Amino acid sequence: MGDKNKKKLWIIGFGAALVLALVVYAVVVTLRPTVSPFGLHTEQLIIGQNTVVVEIADTDSARTKGLMMRTFLPEGQGMLFVWPEAAPRTMWMKDTFIPLDIVFIDGQGNIINIIPNATPHDLSPLEGGGPAKYVLELPAGDASRLQMAVGQTIVLP
Repeated sequence: MGDKNKKKLWIIGFGAALVLALVVYAVVVTLRPTVSPFGLHTEQLIIGQNTVVVEIADTDSARTKGLMMRTFLPEGQGMLFVWPEAAPRTMWMKDTFIPLDIVFIDGQGNIINIIPNATPHDLSPLEGGGPAKYVLELPAGDASRLQMAVGQTIVLP
């Protein structure tokens, strides 16, 4: 085998190794779980043609704290409360400083109720209107901006 052929094979092998390394890196970055500044795992939630980044509140302590004491929630972000099973859910705005849209979702991903612009610090119970496995909290106005409606199905993580 001549030097030219060895050089071509080395270049091809190096190129293939580089492509493989880039593919592995892309897979690792894509599959790597992300964590919010508040220590909660985050996921992308697909709502119609839109994607919303949500913090996942799937433990008792995370669901109890929710978005309490936060002073800002950017458009296109939110918190998804997750329970092991669907049941009647009631939320409130205790120690919540920002107005929120609260979306109740059944176990199949169907929106069963939307409470727009919930008032900060209001202790009134906000009813889900049926068994919900998920509750999505978004900045006030996002449910309308995302054209969310009762009966719509959301792709859940």
